[in-house]
Amino acid sequence: MASLPGARAPHDANSPIPELDSLFLEDILACPACGAELSGSASFETYGICGNCQRHFPLPARERLRLLVDDGSFQETNATLVSLEPLVFRDALPAPDRLEGAKALLRRDDPAGDRAADAAERGALSGSGVSEAVLTGTGAIGGHAAVLIVLDHAYLGASIGPVAGEKILLAMEAAAQRRVPLVAICTAGGARSQDGLPGLLQAPKFAAVAAQLHRSGVPFVSVLAHPATGAVWSALADQADIILAEPGARVGLGSRPTDAESAESLLAGGMIDGVVSRPELRQTLTRLLGVFAGRGAFRPIYGETVLASSAPELPRARAAGWEEARLAHHPARPAASAYVTRLVSDWVELHGDRTGADAPGVLAGLGRLAGASVAVVALTGEGPADAAAWRKAARVLRLAGHLELPVLAFLDAPAQMADRAPAQTGAALASVMGLLGVLPAPVITVITGEAAGPAAAAFAAGDRVLMQEHAIAALAAERSERPAPGPQTAPRALTALECQQLGVVDAIIPEPAPAAHADPEQAARLLDHALTAALVELGSVGPRRLLDDRGRRVRGLGQRGAVAREAARLEVRELQELQRTVARSLGDLRERLEGLHLPQLNAPDLTHPIWERVVLDPTALAGVGRARDELAGRIERAVRLAPWNASDAEPPGSIAPRDDKGGK
Repeated sequence: MASLPGARAPHDANSPIPELDSLFLEDILACPACGAELSGSASFETYGICGNCQRHFPLPARERLRLLVDDGSFQETNATLVSLEPLVFRDALPAPDRLEGAKALLRRDDPAGDRAADAAERGALSGSGVSEAVLTGTGAIGGHAAVLIVLDHAYLGASIGPVAGEKILLAMEAAAQRRVPLVAICTAGGARSQDGLPGLLQAPKFAAVAAQLHRSGVPFVSVLAHPATGAVWSALADQADIILAEPGARVGLGSRPTDAESAESLLAGGMIDGVVSRPELRQTLTRLLGVFAGRGAFRPIYGETVLASSAPELPRARAAGWEEARLAHHPARPAASAYVTRLVSDWVELHGDRTGADAPGVLAGLGRLAGASVAVVALTGEGPADAAAWRKAARVLRLAGHLELPVLAFLDAPAQMADRAPAQTGAALASVMGLLGVLPAPVITVITGEAAGPAAAAFAAGDRVLMQEHAIAALAAERSERPAPGPQTAPRALTALECQQLGVVDAIIPEPAPAAHADPEQAARLLDHALTAALVELGSVGPRRLLDDRGRRVRGLGQRGAVAREAARLEVRELQELQRTVARSLGDLRERLEGLHLPQLNAPDLTHPIWERVVLDPTALAGVGRARDELAGRIERAVRLAPWNASDAEPPGSIAPRDDKGGK
């Protein structure tokens, strides 16, 4: 078996990819990266992958469909769409001549180029089995319906002209109208030079229709295959909700490989969500489409009787604050990421903030909890809560909002604020808090370890806030600066019971004795039941009522718990005692005026209890302030009216008592 000439070095994802990647697989004799023979390789014949270095070779569009869609489910659309030659001028070098020139160039640069050039011509004209650079249609992936767009690099490098662009636009519009997820396999795709300006204008059309998909709440997933450049990257693939890429794919805005970046570097920079090998792509897309299909009405896998009986009684004995802090920091305590792994099925992790960074301290993704499709944001403490972390969280919140997915926020980190760029960090944090105020999807926050710093404040604005029995909430934002848990550190951390008494936490989730580290599986089951019950409770609430209830809950944070109610009762008792004291003083003053034969004091009667005259909500401390202000005003008017007798003279208007409408 002959092989391609040249040195055989290991494939580097950051190195330029040779032009021979665009050739058909049956004409490649050996891997140009490692030199391994490809003939007879099962991975190469099935997936087009070198079994030695895992290099991914280009595939024709129909071959990609064979690997992705269910057998017999694909129905091609707009197959007969052809060009009407909108330009009045002719290219100086028509497409057949350009192919012949490329063929001669291959022969000149490579002794083995005769076979390669013939393969290029077959792929561009007929060998790929397509009449344009794109193949569109509908099909099923893992039993889930989808609209598919597959670009074929063998046809003129998958460059986009008016016909290819129109086929892509029609497929995107069909997905929006049918509300079916859109999956696009993107490769190459610069504007076709032969079509001039009409080819260049396809890019803004892609972006406009992608915005229509987002407004309609239709999921959009793009997969980048080598090479993905030009308008296909900037106007199509980068508009998707979730961006995946094949290993080693070169992605960039320019058409030259040297101007592109590898998929691995884009993943590290937070620009894409994952690098998925070709054999695993179908399974990943199946999980994603399953999550999308599970949106809407929540149908838990547990029965109502199971949910009602699954929450055991909380233990009566409570540990001291410093003891709770010690249990919360136990080295064997399950982390938030461990709970996500145990509880969320069909998990697909999302990476990056789409602006150039990926925060390791934020675990984000999509999956299912007890049969419900959810979006997950978990603060794990593996990195600082910098601007990238909050931008990543904000991106997942926006995705959950337009896909109508409930949000589960796990807090298990002190959320140390970054020292650099505090202004950018504050702006990103503000965007998260602003999104939580307008997000039309349920938000459930659960504190599994320690919640401190801005994370505790930001995600306390959820619809439900749950807290494990031995979790804590603290003001300190850095573990390294906090001393070892002990009695002297108790005031710096609040226990779950204290947070519930303050009205910050809605429910406490019990843990196995002595704490979650003793039986992580049981702790996960208890957490699962609590989250499922919260999803059932919020699943039937409409978006408008959800936002109204969330706003009222956030407005009353710290004022609706047992501690707030007790403080309100104490304030009311103090007001009542002050009222009785003032009433006695006014009575003594009347008697003294009568004894001196002076005009009688015309003042409001203060003998009735204060709560009969002031509408006071004992759960809202603001009502106490209003009561105090009203009582002070009544006392002031009574004292200033003392020299006048209502039966003989009218007091000046400046001090005359006014009615409830503001009139005299």
